[in-house]
Amino acid sequence: MIDRKSASIAALLIFAATVIHLPTFAQPLVERQAFRQTQTAFAASLFHERGIDLFHPLVPVLGPPWQMTFEFPLFQAVAALVMELGVGPEVALRAVSFTSFLATGLLIWGFLRWTTGNAAAVAALTIFLFSPFGLLWGRTSMIEYGATAGAVGFAWGAVHWRERGGRRAFIVAIAAGSVAMLIKAPTAVFWVLPFAALGFRRDPQGPLHRHVRDPAAWALVLVPVALGLAWTAYADAVKIATPATAHLTSAALVTWNFGTPAQRLDPEVWITVAKRVALAGGWLLPLSGLLLITARRERQVLFWAWVVTAAVLPILTFSNLYYVHDYYFAAISPALAMLVGGGFGSLVRLWPRVALRATLAAVLLSTAAVLIARSYWLPMYAAVSDPEQILPRAAQIRNQTRPDDLVAINASAWNPALLYYADRWGTQVGDEVTRLPGFVVVHCTAWNEPDPRCVRLD
Repeated sequence: MIDRKSASIAALLIFAATVIHLPTFAQPLVERQAFRQTQTAFAASLFHERGIDLFHPLVPVLGPPWQMTFEFPLFQAVAALVMELGVGPEVALRAVSFTSFLATGLLIWGFLRWTTGNAAAVAALTIFLFSPFGLLWGRTSMIEYGATAGAVGFAWGAVHWRERGGRRAFIVAIAAGSVAMLIKAPTAVFWVLPFAALGFRRDPQGPLHRHVRDPAAWALVLVPVALGLAWTAYADAVKIATPATAHLTSAALVTWNFGTPAQRLDPEVWITVAKRVALAGGWLLPLSGLLLITARRERQVLFWAWVVTAAVLPILTFSNLYYVHDYYFAAISPALAMLVGGGFGSLVRLWPRVALRATLAAVLLSTAAVLIARSYWLPMYAAVSDPEQILPRAAQIRNQTRPDDLVAINASAWNPALLYYADRWGTQVGDEVTRLPGFVVVHCTAWNEPDPRCVRLD
């Protein structure tokens, strides 16, 4: 049975997060990671204009056949359906992302309330929603929180099935895990794969190997993973078929995705990672040390080992991605929030007399942390935040070309933002190309130059 007080607090937190974020939904998709935001937006907008084709998402920035296949485009399809209601692209994309963000938060709250208690659940939800990281990224045009919602939904459904049985929980777990793996396998796999060995609400009595060998438990793992691998194989086949996208296959991106041994020994990498963990609420992680006391006492060692795995292994595996892209920390933000929430719940259970003072201290310190990091999230309130000066360049491209022109831009790395906001299809080539048959060639100044100019070369 749901505790009414805990549910009321959760509802209030969700309402507060919604009020905070609603004024930011119409902002252009260039305030942070315009590259990834507009990649998602391009496919979604073309779904809206041309119809939804999940197996052929178009991101027309590398020339014909215009197909850019990475994740299964479920997020983009949902955003396109929202656009069908007359909602503008920016608002639709941010609304779908924010809904996924809230869904993830509610699933964290429900899962942790069931496994650990109300205090842990409310604390985790608070950290997840209102960390500087959550404030900024929860309303961006990104697929990340669709994957986290599926991953946490899988965890809750799978553990519920293991503890209590039931066909409904089993089906929910497989469905949620499959959605998560299809949307973003590098996020979901660290929740799905460890389930067979670690996914318990309470450490099982008797030999663990009996539970690990359960064929049904392995089905919960293998079905979503198989779907994720199948989609990855399909996406790679599409990309390798075209010279312009062959360098974007999984095999070609091994070093980019996983990093190098030397990188793992570089202190700068781990300093950057630590700062981003702190922005996602990780500065309160010392509280999770209390789980060392309560986990053994309450037979939850395996459960918390699972959460630690979901928080740590992604960074250790995809070290370069977590170093280069701060948005990747969305994948581990649910686990970080759960660890902090679990630590707070342990504090309340171990020393209930200090619970009120601890709560007040946590609120004050968290508020101070959010204010100290305001330069990270506050730009979301600007009417236009365009640090790369994408919008003026895009406007110049649009003014110098016709709607039916194919445009070649002198970009050394593909970035959908310019062509998306110019409302043009095209390709991106190196600086040495001045003519390209069938394309209007446009030369733009570099991102770091103060004068944003794009000039057509006739």
